Amino acid sequence: MNVAELEAFSSADQFLAHARGLPRVILEGRSDVELFKSWFEDLQSEFDFIAAEDLGRGGGCTAVQPAVRASWDQDIPALGIVDRDYLHRSHRWALLFAADPEAIAEASEDPDVKIASLWEIEAYLLAPELMNLWVGVQRNPQPATIRERDTALARAVEECEALLDATPFLSSGHAAGQSFVDRYFFSDKADHIRQSCRVALEAASPERQRLAEAINAHVTDLRTAAPADEADRLLYYLRYVDTRRLLARLEHRLGLNTDAHHALAVLMKERALKPAEFLTMLQTAGERFADLAA
Repeated sequence: MNVAELEAFSSADQFLAHARGLPRVILEGRSDVELFKSWFEDLQSEFDFIAAEDLGRGGGCTAVQPAVRASWDQDIPALGIVDRDYLHRSHRWALLFAADPEAIAEASEDPDVKIASLWEIEAYLLAPELMNLWVGVQRNPQPATIRERDTALARAVEECEALLDATPFLSSGHAAGQSFVDRYFFSDKADHIRQSCRVALEAASPERQRLAEAINAHVTDLRTAAPADEADRLLYYLRYVDTRRLLARLEHRLGLNTDAHHALAVLMKERALKPAEFLTMLQTAGERFADLAA
């Protein structure tokens, strides 16, 4: 059993996580934890899914690695998982926009912290096979027409492509310290997005223009390499587009209820769907932790 003085814990959540003594899967936030508990309910006897903020001060991607290291210092094995947009925050553009999945697999600077291949954990909710049904249950007002359901996947791909058009503008702005709310461009048509971004970048600093041009070159390469099949194309684009912006656009474009993505977690659970990528991570970590304990 792991024993530590009560004074060592800054919250009840920290103490409870320590007391359970299970290997930890440390995630960026509590919403991520809820998704993992839904997807991997059968593994909660093997892992303690916990948000970084419940193990220390602060949350988000930068808090995961310190929480992982602190857990190992307490002799509690831990695996950290961060969103792909961790690379966006650290301006690692070549890795962020790499078409090769193996590039991401090798990108982490800590062997106990893995980087997800999609932009955010919520992106794994957007399973192509659920798009039709999602519109069917979340259309507002009801009912969704057959055409609305049947074209949902194609329209989701179109929304990804519209956000790719905005990526050089948004990412170069982020690097310059500018922030954009999640609903920025949420209702703009693709042509208007391209025009607005072009005008804004023409007025930007030379440094930002150079970065935007470099990012645009990455985006052009990504479009060229995108698979033709719509389902594969959606999954491919989910690596490179901001998930929250995409969800806001999908709610508007598909005429869905507010926060409609929460229904996707229910639909996944009903169909026993879970991200294979994360299942592999957990299985590999579980085997390694078992070997260490032997």
